Amino acid sequence: MKTTILTTTALVATLGLSASTATAASVWIDFDGDKAPDTTVSAAPGSTITGALYSDIDDLQSWGVRVTYSGVTLDNIVFDPNWFLPETRADGVNMVDLFDGRVGGVAYPPAIHLADVVLDVTAEPIQILLGEYRPDLSNFDAIVDAAGHVWDKEAEYVPSAVPEPTSFVLIVSAAGLLGIIRRKVA
Repeated sequence: MKTTILTTTALVATLGLSASTATAASVWIDFDGDKAPDTTVSAAPGSTITGALYSDIDDLQSWGVRVTYSGVTLDNIVFDPNWFLPETRADGVNMVDLFDGRVGGVAYPPAIHLADVVLDVTAEPIQILLGEYRPDLSNFDAIVDAAGHVWDKEAEYVPSAVPEPTSFVLIVSAAGLLGIIRRKVA
């Protein structure tokens, strides 16, 4: 059985002084071992799945990510040994904030392994979202490269927190409202 997994990709635009260039920086979860983002995984209630968190930011020095989930319970987090600063893990209801770093950057693109997230499947559907680390700490820079560039201030996380069926209903409702308003004006 296939279960949909929602992964989050951070899209980053970097602007130069004379010209503008676009660079994409991503954080994703991989369930099949190919170091690429996964959107589905086969999992039955009662089974355990492991997702590897990756990033493609070159020369990464520190990272932080919030993992929000439903349909699973968190079993374990295993931080990659390349991140040797004391890791930070803050568990909440159906979410966990993860942070780690090192002195000097890690440069082994195209995918830098951050951690493994072990999840016990409890129900369907499974939903997993990745997002900004500790959004309540607006002055804290989590995703930083060795040159000191702060990536999390530029990141836009996709998909949004509104699930697709809900956003579709909102769009259809708004279109219907606009049609009613337009008829009354005419």
